[in-house]
Amino acid sequence: MEQLKKLLEKEQSYSIILLLDVKNSGLNDGFLFENAMRFLPLEWQAQVLRKKLQQDKFTALSNKLLQLFGCSIATGLYPDEISFQYETFGKPILKGFDNISFNMSNGQEFTSMCLLKDAFCNGIINQVGIDMASIYDTTGNEDEILDVDAFKGIFHKDELPTFKNCSTEKLGELFTYYWSLKECYTKFTGTGLNYDLTKINMGEILDYDDSDEKVTKRRIQQRDVTFYSKWINNDRKEIVTICSFEGSFIKPRIFTLKLANILEYFESIKTCK
Repeated sequence: MEQLKKLLEKEQSYSIILLLDVKNSGLNDGFLFENAMRFLPLEWQAQVLRKKLQQDKFTALSNKLLQLFGCSIATGLYPDEISFQYETFGKPILKGFDNISFNMSNGQEFTSMCLLKDAFCNGIINQVGIDMASIYDTTGNEDEILDVDAFKGIFHKDELPTFKNCSTEKLGELFTYYWSLKECYTKFTGTGLNYDLTKINMGEILDYDDSDEKVTKRRIQQRDVTFYSKWINNDRKEIVTICSFEGSFIKPRIFTLKLANILEYFESIKTCK
């Protein structure tokens, strides 16, 4: 948290990824859950409570808290002063701040946010998409072998050779990486799953290796974009990827937060108001 504060104080423009640990949030404690809920607008509280599964409630609550936290530290506004507008397919945009863009994604253990500030491309604020993907999204457990043929309907024909040349034990990991790239691009464009994933041609990835992070540049539908991917667990089970225009790409700094960090921040600014 201190490193994040120093970056925000020093840097005028930045790209950051915020990871909030949901798995170890302690939200199964009823008092903590209710205390955290009170920082959300009533409409958002209702959205959280409509989730049927308890874990989905924890994730939704964490996601909304992180969204308010990120937008607050980027703008200097109190959470109740922040307002959003939404694109056609529901992508949120921070109202009144044309120099800031953000995007959210949920994973197995974390919820995430990417924030860009003063990152312009051809005079226009750079948009961003973020996605978290896990090998468990497609297989029930790590011992299950991925059947790539079952997912051919989401791949462009140029992408398939990469899977054919991949070892069996790496298939799940490679699929997760590809999936995060494609999903991330749809989040970048604001279309989400309304888009035909086969039209997003990432091509054959010849340099895939065991590195923890990777930068991939592509031209997709007349857009020059850059993807940044990072495995967030040592066991390489979950990955986070962001996508933005190549012309103003800034390698993101990653900060892992605990729920306590966010609640303490909200409490501290409440007393200052």
